[in-house]
Amino acid sequence: MSEIRLNYRIFSTPVLWHLPPDNAPAIAIVTGEEDSAGQRISAVDAYYLDGSRVKGFPALRQAIDGVAPASQLGLVERIARRPAELIAVDLKGRIVCFRSDGSPSFVSGSGNPVRGLLAWPPETFSLGDSGSQAIFLLSRDMSPWAGSRNAVDIVDGSGNSLPGFPIMLESWPEQHSPMLEPRSGRFFLLLDSGSVEGFELLHGRRLTGFPTPPLDSDVPEGGYRAALCDDWNSIILSNGSDHLIKIDIESGRSTSYVIHNAKRIVGLDSVGKNLYAMDDDLGFLMRIDKSGSVTGSLDLKLKLPTLTYHLQSVATRAADMNAIVIISCPGSNPEAKIDPLFEQYATADVREEINKLSDDRARREFGVTSMAEMQPQQREIIERNIISMKWSYLEKTLGAKRTAELLGGEAECEIIVVMDDGGRMRPVFKNTIKEYEPLTHFELSPVIHPTLHASQSENELILVVGLNAANTIDEPGPKYKSIIHIYQIRY
Repeated sequence: MSEIRLNYRIFSTPVLWHLPPDNAPAIAIVTGEEDSAGQRISAVDAYYLDGSRVKGFPALRQAIDGVAPASQLGLVERIARRPAELIAVDLKGRIVCFRSDGSPSFVSGSGNPVRGLLAWPPETFSLGDSGSQAIFLLSRDMSPWAGSRNAVDIVDGSGNSLPGFPIMLESWPEQHSPMLEPRSGRFFLLLDSGSVEGFELLHGRRLTGFPTPPLDSDVPEGGYRAALCDDWNSIILSNGSDHLIKIDIESGRSTSYVIHNAKRIVGLDSVGKNLYAMDDDLGFLMRIDKSGSVTGSLDLKLKLPTLTYHLQSVATRAADMNAIVIISCPGSNPEAKIDPLFEQYATADVREEINKLSDDRARREFGVTSMAEMQPQQREIIERNIISMKWSYLEKTLGAKRTAELLGGEAECEIIVVMDDGGRMRPVFKNTIKEYEPLTHFELSPVIHPTLHASQSENELILVVGLNAANTIDEPGPKYKSIIHIYQIRY
């Protein structure tokens, strides 16, 4: 394991970038800080695994018109006939590619502000049989501060939108990977209402039967989760209950089925014929088949209840062997204590400002002016937004450490890797990191997801995990601190 410690807050999924000419591995991230005057600054930064900074970085380091504090980074391979490079999207929606020395090799001539803040890192895919690549960009509404919207844009190597794009979405996309089907020319998106959208990749036309209806259930911590199961011809949704929702990708019709002995299913992902699901109440990882039967389970021996922030599964080079990564934190309910604590310390002006901001969002997002007019899912979204603003105010007023003490709960992060050969699931790696968590405390991009690579040449996984310190604002020294852990796991 190697560790990189930073005096900044991490906002994006780490990118593992192999730099020419010797293919040296490096980590690229979006960072955020505050200068001595309290001005917020964001940047693209890159470090070798020994912690030394890659020459030419940080880049796009500005307080205004810089890179957005979100999932703005990815890798592109042979876009516009260039080798693999780091790609960033700035607040104006411009695409910037970086050489290994940090210098820009390409900047799109004109940006599209609709993609100024991304809900998920840029993804590339092949356009038909031509071999050319396109970039898939999923953005979230950041108005009025920036011009981004809830939208999908697919661009070519010059940064130009393909015909039919961008597509405006009816509500916020969940911070969740888009479900792409390049072979069939389709893609699907999970919205934070639990609704699923479906479109054609090349022309942006909406698929028959989509969007699916919003889920009529409480939104679980971390949001709804979904997995595209090609072998099942279905999308599977979890809503934090004992059952799963199966959506037929040809028709959009959905059915629900109960998972025997489950209580609160959260994280989901799939490989081939197998669906993997995490039960946060029981601490069990489950393998589920097409019929809804649990064909294998593993007690992860976690502190219960727990909160699963990330579950990802990949096929390995070993025959019939899948790897599953789980990132979780101890479960607690500090949100239940926020309201009385806020009422104790908030001024009348702050209460009025938060009410105004939530009303403005409700009007803009849902076209309503009161909570009574909202659907349950809409009300849940606005209430989450209000909690986030109250929590932020308490941290600024009382300090992060004192706020954490009053709300209760020790911050820590559990990282687990499980191997599944189809018959038995076994843990091959487990690490607990105290006083750090995969959270940004930034509403538009709240969770830092890890990066997982399965080597194609040897039996090895490379896992990159970025975490932020939970309570450093009251401590001497830099206001923010973060770490990046890089694990090379043999199996």
